Amino acid sequence: MPFDSPCDSCALRRVKCDRQFPCHPCLSRSQDCTYLRIRKRPGPKGPRLGTSLRIKEMQRKYLHERMPAAILGISATVSSSDAGQQYRIPLSAYLAQLDVFQTRLYNTWPIVSIDDLKVRLVQGSTDMTVNALAAAVCAAAMAQLRIFHAVSPGEASAVSVQDFARECLHFREQSDYLRKPSLDALLTSLFLHMFYANTGQIVAATLALREAIAYTHLLNLGALATLDLCGPEDRKLRLRVYWILFITERTFCIQHSLPMTLQRAEDTPEILMEDSQFPGQKGFSALIQLFSHIHNSLLPSHCLTMPDMSPTTYSRTHILDIHRQIRQSVPPFRSMPEAQSVDIVATSAWIRSLLWQYSAFHFMLSSSSTVETLAIDYPFTITKDFLESLSGISEDSIRAHGYGMEIKLLQISNAVLDIFSCAPHLIKFEAFRCGPQDAILSLEKLLLSVGGTGSEQLKLLRTRMSQTGLWSQSLRSLHFPDAIIGVQGDESHHHPLSNIEELDAECLVIGENMGSVS
Repeated sequence: MPFDSPCDSCALRRVKCDRQFPCHPCLSRSQDCTYLRIRKRPGPKGPRLGTSLRIKEMQRKYLHERMPAAILGISATVSSSDAGQQYRIPLSAYLAQLDVFQTRLYNTWPIVSIDDLKVRLVQGSTDMTVNALAAAVCAAAMAQLRIFHAVSPGEASAVSVQDFARECLHFREQSDYLRKPSLDALLTSLFLHMFYANTGQIVAATLALREAIAYTHLLNLGALATLDLCGPEDRKLRLRVYWILFITERTFCIQHSLPMTLQRAEDTPEILMEDSQFPGQKGFSALIQLFSHIHNSLLPSHCLTMPDMSPTTYSRTHILDIHRQIRQSVPPFRSMPEAQSVDIVATSAWIRSLLWQYSAFHFMLSSSSTVETLAIDYPFTITKDFLESLSGISEDSIRAHGYGMEIKLLQISNAVLDIFSCAPHLIKFEAFRCGPQDAILSLEKLLLSVGGTGSEQLKLLRTRMSQTGLWSQSLRSLHFPDAIIGVQGDESHHHPLSNIEELDAECLVIGENMGSVS
């Protein structure tokens, strides 16, 4: 009786077999005839492994091309067959961008150990939360420094900032970050916020920031009871994470009129002064002290959805006391890393301008006031002091602060433009070597340098400048901020507030119109 399939030899040689034992072809060639081969299922077997991988890669590529950039962080489709820590971005690209973070941004965000993160990546960590954090750090660093594409040594193709963001979301989908809160998950949300904010995705940035704050509450990060259970180094790290989030929330929420939820931690920032591993601890503590003066009261009243959201109000005495504390708490400019010094100077000017606007809105300004901080032209002084402080500073140290610096530059400019909107004759006032209009143009140039031509803050500033006729002006000096280097002569002889009755009325107008022009 013949067999159902050809013998092993005929099947391999693909010749006709009579299916006998032994078969005629085997007999004629004097070779053994066997039927040991197990017959496979007939019909299509499906694509080969290599074909399957090419199909998946093509589908992933088309998905990313079709997905709008604005919703990159809101939804991400990841196939379950992609599970595992296999990187779509070369490891060398990760290591290169982590080195950039360590060199240029660690003093700004001293909340992640780059050396530890690199070791875990090189060892092939299977923890998807760790891999997601590494990708988020790289995305945030590139976005903050406006490095939109980077080529690593030995790699032919460039990696974009969006590639790192997608890879972060890819790893997050495979982790348990929504089931178990962790410090790595919190940091991933925070760095994603930095990426979204720096790339103009404000809705996604807001959601990522709120997610990071929710992790803070779940972990009781700022509570003494929780900190007491930690070792010394872990305690310092957790405190730094809390304070960075505290600072980030206040900067972002003031700009976008969102309520602030984080309160000053129970532990004082002085504990950070003991951290010998962090060279910028002195400046970091000073920065915390500055941001502690920011409360919900500085937000427009329509943004406070509940009556008790703004328990702290600023009285005239309180405002003067804050200005005094700001002058006393800012360390010598050259005693810190340059980028950190820039951050402190910008934050100081930002807070002073916010308090001046608050004073104007609550009718505290007076042209006859002997108190400089409550004078109608105080924003001129703020801007002059700020630009003088930046004299000789490298642009890299200013650009390193990305979106946060854009926010502060816009606010400082807005305070000056508030005066111009209600008292346009002050545009020509020249108490300094360069007048207020040149100061605004210097700020505009700084904002262009930090945010680029696509910056939303730059567009807002230019819109307001055009309303006051400043957009058509040109800088007297092409080099900032050396254009403003001091007062010439007796300032009292050049004071713009020469007509007391006229300017008392202007103080009233500024207070009444602050909400509409800010």
